[in-house]
Amino acid sequence: MKNLLLFLLIPFISQAQIVNGIVKDKNSKEGISFLTVAIENSDVYALTNENGEFQFNLSDINEKNIIIDNIYFEPFSMKINDGNYINIELTELSYTLEEMVLYNQPIKKVFEDIISNSEKTLKTNVKINAFYREDYFKNGKKYFFSDGIIDFYIKNKTSKIDAVILQSRVIDSNSDQQLNEIDLEYIAGLSPDEMIEMGMKFNFIKKIIKDKNYDFHVTSKKSGDNELHTLYFEPIPTSTERFLFKGKVVFDDSAKLIYEMDVQFDDNFKQFNKEINILILKIKMNDINYKVKFNYNNNKYYLTYLNQYFDCDVITKKGKNTEKVIGKTELIALGIENTSTFPNKDSIFKKKKLYENGNKFSYEFWNDDLIKNYIK
Repeated sequence: MKNLLLFLLIPFISQAQIVNGIVKDKNSKEGISFLTVAIENSDVYALTNENGEFQFNLSDINEKNIIIDNIYFEPFSMKINDGNYINIELTELSYTLEEMVLYNQPIKKVFEDIISNSEKTLKTNVKINAFYREDYFKNGKKYFFSDGIIDFYIKNKTSKIDAVILQSRVIDSNSDQQLNEIDLEYIAGLSPDEMIEMGMKFNFIKKIIKDKNYDFHVTSKKSGDNELHTLYFEPIPTSTERFLFKGKVVFDDSAKLIYEMDVQFDDNFKQFNKEINILILKIKMNDINYKVKFNYNNNKYYLTYLNQYFDCDVITKKGKNTEKVIGKTELIALGIENTSTFPNKDSIFKKKKLYENGNKFSYEFWNDDLIKNYIK
């Protein structure tokens, strides 16, 4: 996805006005990826791609303000008009060196409160429109690829997030036959609704916070009136449990909101990753990486990005055959809107992988000017 273009996806309408732009670091002149560029006083936003590029496609852009409010850069605002190409340069905030933070209560308790507040603050009774992709490899070769446009419905006071597939496409290396049930079982990972549910409910970090096998410490750094905190965690030296992680969580201690999470296996403890028995197979997990980003803009807090990567060996129980499977699932939240209308049960996607929805598209969405740069 070298030239991945992240944009605001909205229904096509006549006389749409388009604004293209790029966001760069003022000093390095390099593009800034996965940065939210928002229309002020609205739910409308776009995300920059890996090169810092973004695009708005709206019915009315003239005289609107775009704003960028990010924890690592000075705030930015400017008025835009139709046809503008916007070259934005942001000044990185000059933070002090990280200093250890001491609390008058256990860090676990402090962070449980931050998780709880973040979960409560995330918007509910909303529809999140997202681009979703699955990319899998077996023994070093492309196994299958699927992508699509999905609406996720998050209803207040419910634990379930519903996914409705708007468009989907499958590219299968074995086009003459579908993946069998065993394949789907061991490469399944998380379904689309489980992916976004894990992010919005902070399930990964909740389990780690409650686990006795981890050490925690918090640091802070300052830039003027801004103060940024980071929770670091790693396994205790004496632990021999399997699937032990290390990582960090970036958060605002005063607002009690989480902005970023980055979790991966701790290399020093991979030796304890015992095999898992699944049906007639054994799974040896070699690596897992999980990243999620949230944004706070226009006084609204929402999820913008999820990425899950895994590497595993699949072994027959007789040990005669081993296959290496690598998978990457990515979810990019393109737009969010309040809603009081929720899907009926027949339209909700209930299967494990987007792959299983097959080729169901009303137009070649991957060739659309607003989408084609996703597919590289």
